[in-house]
Amino acid sequence: VRVYVTDRENNVSPTNSLSWVVDTTKPTKPDIAGTPANGSVTNGVAYDLTAKSTDATLITYHWLMDGVAASTATNFTGAVASGFASHEVQCYATDQAGNVSETNGWTWTVDTLAPTNLVISGYPANGSVTNGTSFRLTATAMDDMALTYHWSLDGGDEVTTTDEAFEDDVADGYGKHVVTCYAKDTAGNVSVTNSWKWTVDTEAPTKPEISGTPANGSVTNEPNFHLSAKATDKTAITYHWLTNGVAAVSVTNFEGKVTEEGEFVVSCYA
Repeated sequence: VRVYVTDRENNVSPTNSLSWVVDTTKPTKPDIAGTPANGSVTNGVAYDLTAKSTDATLITYHWLMDGVAASTATNFTGAVASGFASHEVQCYATDQAGNVSETNGWTWTVDTLAPTNLVISGYPANGSVTNGTSFRLTATAMDDMALTYHWSLDGGDEVTTTDEAFEDDVADGYGKHVVTCYAKDTAGNVSVTNSWKWTVDTEAPTKPEISGTPANGSVTNEPNFHLSAKATDKTAITYHWLTNGVAAVSVTNFEGKVTEEGEFVVSCYA
């Protein structure tokens, strides 16, 4: 708008003007970008977000963290508390005319807590000695997020499971084996490692050597007998004695008395 003044003599004053802009158009809904990713789960506490909107005039961005006004900068950065929590950032834009855009949101979950109470179960029993070569183990742990379990047999390649068991076969013969396992949650937090150990022995003990009295193959009028067995193996040995084909005792030294005349046969296996 311009204005000037004239008098009765038609003298004309200098012109003055007044101008303004009418803007009833609101800024576009802000696009948000940055880290952590929208909808993600992370074990990091820092965030770095940027907003972008368009308008014919200068824009101011308004950020809210978990419902509380936090910043009016273009870039919104900071850190949240450790632990386990979900967070929501909202952003809207205003222009110089006071028009307000739609609000956009950005959510993520922070989880800095490692899984706990990792327990392994299965067979063969932990610390046992077995003549079987197969094993089947499962693990459970506690966490607020989904878990994966990471297994290794004797320091070998890692195998990942969820609900299924970790199972395989080891070689025949004699060998000590150890399986290790740790749990990892969706955020990448890792539990302490647990282990499960056992020994596989598929090798039979040597044939026992028997010594004592009376002599093998002898004839005697002495009813008492005193016999010992000796075999070799990589693990502890139990000796099993039979008299005339009937199981008698499981000891290293077998002593007794014959009550009837006749041939008496003692046998032993380990």
